[in-house]
Amino acid sequence: MNFRTVYKVHSALTYGGIFMMIAGVFASQLDLGDIVYFLEGCGFTVAVIGVVFGKIFYKCPYCKSRLKLTESNPDYCPKCGKKLKDL
Repeated sequence: MNFRTVYKVHSALTYGGIFMMIAGVFASQLDLGDIVYFLEGCGFTVAVIGVVFGKIFYKCPYCKSRLKLTESNPDYCPKCGKKLKDL
């Protein structure tokens, strides 16, 4: 899988999980019952899966070293120095 696609999936899972947790907080204000725990639990699980997915699969396509998750579109690999911008 392309490292750019991995970053997009990582971001979607992480931010989607955070959104679900926030929705759970708002649902608790409306006294919606057990759906609050469901939203918060699922949101936390999805966010953790997103972070773990990014940590495992966001790698340089040449040397397979991990890229920083804080950089969404790196120009060069920090380890091998190969150009990633044109991939």
